[in-house]
Parts: sequence; structure tokens; C-alpha cells
Amino acid sequence: MKTLRTYQELPYRRAFEQNLLIADDRGLGKTVTSIETAKRIMHERQAPVLVIVPKTLKTQWQEEIRDQDASNPIVPIDTGFVLLQPFNSKKAFWVLTHYEAVLKHWQKLSKTMWACIIVDEAHRIKNRKAQRSVAIKKIKAYRKIALTGTPYDRNPADIWSILNWLAPDMFRSYWDFFKAHVNYEGQLDGAHTIHGVQDGAKFGRVIAPYVVRRSKQDVAPLLPKKIEQHISIELTGKQADLYKRIREAAETDATLDDGSTLTMPNVLARILRLQQAAVDPRLLGTDVNGAKIDWLLEYVDDNPSDTLLVFTRFRDTAIRVANMLGIPYYVGGSTLENPAQYPRMIATIDAAKEGLNLGHIWNTVFLDCQWSSIAMAQAVDRTERDLSATEPHIIMYLEAVDTVDCLVRQALAGKWETIDLVNAWLKKAHQEA
Repeated sequence: MKTLRTYQELPYRRAFEQNLLIADDRGLGKTVTSIETAKRIMHERQAPVLVIVPKTLKTQWQEEIRDQDASNPIVPIDTGFVLLQPFNSKKAFWVLTHYEAVLKHWQKLSKTMWACIIVDEAHRIKNRKAQRSVAIKKIKAYRKIALTGTPYDRNPADIWSILNWLAPDMFRSYWDFFKAHVNYEGQLDGAHTIHGVQDGAKFGRVIAPYVVRRSKQDVAPLLPKKIEQHISIELTGKQADLYKRIREAAETDATLDDGSTLTMPNVLARILRLQQAAVDPRLLGTDVNGAKIDWLLEYVDDNPSDTLLVFTRFRDTAIRVANMLGIPYYVGGSTLENPAQYPRMIATIDAAKEGLNLGHIWNTVFLDCQWSSIAMAQAVDRTERDLSATEPHIIMYLEAVDTVDCLVRQALAGKWETIDLVNAWLKKAHQEA
């Protein structure tokens, strides 16, 4: 069993005993808690667990499950998977899939009695009429766990669809729930304007038996000041083919799909091209989408209230992503007046590693990394907290599986280990002086 932090024991215990929505803030370990709970249920029931996640998070979940439960196999299901018959309901194993695949295979998935179903980013089933919501609700399980830090946004009734999945006997009618808890004006069967919750205390009492929700501030004394997450991203389709073509090119140049030539005069140029292909293939003049950028777009969509600083080595990528997200960018040669006014921004590592104070931003994403440990440390320091701050700084490093990203990480790890040793020697010398 992976050691749970003290505050994780409550949702672990409750999710074992009943269907539960874990709505803790990002960074508090909802994934770890749900896997440990599902593993316990799996062993007790001797039945498989179904995990439904966004497509971009499938590799990350697969690695996390493997890390927490090495003894039971994982069966990944994609849209192209041929599911000939229902899964055996009397064996312990994991089935990992995504929303699009559930739409294709739900009929066969519904013929298995699952020990547990985990639905990550569960706000994606808030639309009770959406096909994926209807499909997921037809799949049977002894226990259900929903994960999302944003169960509803403007309309409090958005949480009804999740609650209806968890406790259908208690939450039968959407409109009864809406009328009881939503502050609105106008006609329900026509145009109406939503102003939030009618009575917060009443709303809380109704949903509390089925929801665990803690913010980072709630558990601040139990959290480290900095949480680092290495998130694996799998290159698929055209991006994977492009990366392979560059890596295996016999000559110094590689030929692209359109017949054009990608010039690589030396080994260093080839490494740079591989890094570009791994983060943003459009840097190479292609029309291929990058899996890391797709992940970032989903992250922003799933976490609309998060402050966010995004780093990349590449100027054109920073500008393109900034335009896609509608956020400011800070790259070489540009200026950014009063950066503290922006809750989200993107910057190149070299441009932003010095001179910016972004202590109001709590989440940092590195689309790619520099080889320089100094440049990376300076970039991280842009969001350095004052000593009185309680909310941890979450740093997410996106790493494309089986690419040059792994070499960069290893190189940085070695450099940081040396820095830590030197710092330890200095501390010891000061103590002995």
C-alpha cells in the first residue's frame, strides 16, 4: 500500500464504505487515494476495476496504477480495441480506458460487474443528457468513485449528474434538485438566469454525505511547500511517426510527409529537432498537433480557476499557446507590465528565468525543459512564495514517453543531486564553524 497522508485517510475510508465524490483541490492526491481504495475493494471482491479518464491522462494513470499495484495486470482499452466478450467478473485486474472508448464499448463493459469504477475529471459527466454520461451510468459496479476539483462552476445543479450516478435513489429528479438549491429567475422551461446557490448551508447538508472536499488551505500544515509531479505524455499517431523518422534518419537530414527536408547538420541539431518534435511538431513546419499541448488545453479546461504559469524553451510555441488560451506571453524581446495582474501566462524559460515576480501563481507547467539546471531553478523561482504562504507550489513537468525528454530529466537529476550535496557540505561546514 502506498503511504497516504493523514488527510487522505478520510476519503480512503469513506470511498471504501460508500460511493463518493472526492472533490479535493488539485495536488492533494485524489488519484493516489482512489487507486488505493479501488485496490482494497478489488482484493475484497476479487473482481476487476474500471478506470475512466480523459484520453490525455491515460498514460499518467497507467504509470500510477503500476506503481501502486504491481501484482495485478492492467488492460488498456482504446477506441480501436476489439472487445469480443465481457470481462471476467471473478478476477482481480485493472481496465483503463477513456471517455471516447467508453462510448464505443459501453454495452460490453456494462455486462461485467465491476468491483469499482473510478471516473476522473468527473465534471465531464455533469451534462446529464450527454452520451458519455448516459453510457457511464449504465455500467454496474459494487462501488463508484468520482474525482474532480470542479464539480460545478456557475450552476450548482451541475453536480446533480455526478450525484445521480453515485446515489440514483437519492437524486432522482434533476429539476427537483434545481428548484430546491439554485437561485434563479425566469422560467425553467424557457430562458432563466442563474445567480448561484439559494441556501449554502442547506445545499451543503444535502450533498455532504456523498462528497469530500478540502482546499489546499484546509490541509496546509500537512503539505510540503512544493509538490513536483512528473507527468508522462504518450506521443501517438503522426507525432510519434515524426519523432521516429527524425530519430532513425540514416543521414543528417530527415524527409517529412510532404517531401520537404528537415536539416540536421550535426548531432546537437538532431537532438534539438527531437525536442521540438516531442513538444510542438509545428515548430518543424508540419501541421501535426502536439500531445503535450493537447494535455495543457485539457488541463486549462478542467481547472478553470487555477492560476497557471507555463514554461517552454521555444518562442514560437509560447506565442502560439498564448493565442490558443487567450493569455499573455513573455518571450525574448517582449515586455510585460505589471505581471501580477495576470492569473495565467506563458513564458520562455530564458526570458522569464530572471526579473519576474509571479508569487501569486500557484501552478507551474513545463512543456519542456532546459539542459541547464541553473536556468530551470531560476524559472521555478519566479513563483517563489513568501515565508508566510500556506498553499504549496505545484510544479508539473510534462515528459514524452521514450523520447529525449527522459535524457534531459536524467541530466537535470544528476546536476541537482550535485547541487544538493554541495549545499549539504556547506550547511555542515557552517554548523561546525
